[in-house]
Amino acid sequence: AKGKSRKRTNPVYVRGSRSLTRLRRATARQAVTALLTAALLYSVALRADQVIYDDALENGWQNWGWTEINYTNTSPVHSGGDSISVTITNAWDGIQIWHSAQDSTPYSSINFWLNGGPSGGQKLQVYGLSDENGSQTYSTSTRYTLSPLPANSWQLYSVPLSQLGVAGEPNFTGFVIQDSQGETQSTFYIDDISLVSATNTVRNG
Repeated sequence: AKGKSRKRTNPVYVRGSRSLTRLRRATARQAVTALLTAALLYSVALRADQVIYDDALENGWQNWGWTEINYTNTSPVHSGGDSISVTITNAWDGIQIWHSAQDSTPYSSINFWLNGGPSGGQKLQVYGLSDENGSQTYSTSTRYTLSPLPANSWQLYSVPLSQLGVAGEPNFTGFVIQDSQGETQSTFYIDDISLVSATNTVRNG
C-alpha cells in the first residue's frame, strides 16, 4: 500500500517581527548614546574651573574688600579690558572676595595673576574663608605667604586650597589677599582669578 503523503508546513512568519527587532536595536543604540553623552558631560563638569574674575566678578562672587579697590582698572591688564587695582592704605588691609557657601571639594587651588606696578615688591598673604561659628567670613588660621610681586609684569600665583585650610570645605565662602607686614603697600593689580578644578594640574607660584 502506498504511504500517506505528509502535508508540508511552511514556517510561520510573523508580520512586523523584523521591524520590531530593528526598533529594539535602535532603542538600545539610543540608550547607549545617552549614557555616553551623560558620562562625557559629567567628565567635563568635573574638569571645569570656576571663573571668579575676568573683567568683572562672575558666578555670584562679590567684593567685600576693605581698602582702596577698583574693579574696572583699564591699565595694566593681563587679558581682556579690565583688571583690579588694589592699594593697601592701612596695615593688614586687603581685598576680600566673597561667595555664598559652596563645597570646595571639586577644586584644588585659587589661581590669579598679579602685577606689582612700577615699584613691585609688595609683600602679601592669602587666607581662606568659610561659613561657620555664626560667621559667613570665618577666617581659617592658615596664612599663605606670596612671593614678592614683580615690577611691571604679570606673574601667575597658584594657591592650593589645602594651604588655606579650606580644601574639601562644604561651606567655603571666599578668600582674602592682604598686606602681610603690618604696613601700607603701593598699588598692585590682579586679573584672571579662578578656582581650579581638582582634575587639572596645579602650578604653584
